Amino acid sequence: LDDRYAMDAASAAMDACNEFGGICIPVTSKTFDEVKGLNLSRTFPAPVIFENGAGILWPSRTQPEILGMPAATISELLGQMRVKHGFQFRGFMDMDAAEVASLTGLALADADLAQRRLASQPLRWNDSRDALDDFIAALEPEGLQAVEGGRFHCVTDVQCNKGSAMLRAAAGYSH
Repeated sequence: LDDRYAMDAASAAMDACNEFGGICIPVTSKTFDEVKGLNLSRTFPAPVIFENGAGILWPSRTQPEILGMPAATISELLGQMRVKHGFQFRGFMDMDAAEVASLTGLALADADLAQRRLASQPLRWNDSRDALDDFIAALEPEGLQAVEGGRFHCVTDVQCNKGSAMLRAAAGYSH
């Protein structure tokens, strides 16, 4: 995806993989609500891994498979950690759609979709690198991890990652 997060050109490119016998399974930090329409624009629908490996949308299902801790639980733990340790961050849980739109360049309606997290919580780190290292260390006993992306850190269950989600999706094709 480009900086506009547009999926139209990406859909055509993914379908082109089928011409060579491949299956293109998108893996993204986008939410379920952001990607659920993706397969509607594809000639060859495939699983879509969303929220950095925290869930899979299977083309034959309407509901996602969640692979980790619910976003509400993650948000609650992050709030507790902020109070306990004084970490300085601002999560999507703290923002309204207008602020998310401002930070991402998304349209307001798209920013609203980006906030509908099922199993992750993006945040902007507003503290020192040393404090970030302490934060990452404090996440582990809570069963959480932080993955640094282009604009945000994404906090998910330690069991969730793009690679393990891809292996799960690929296993669906091995039968």
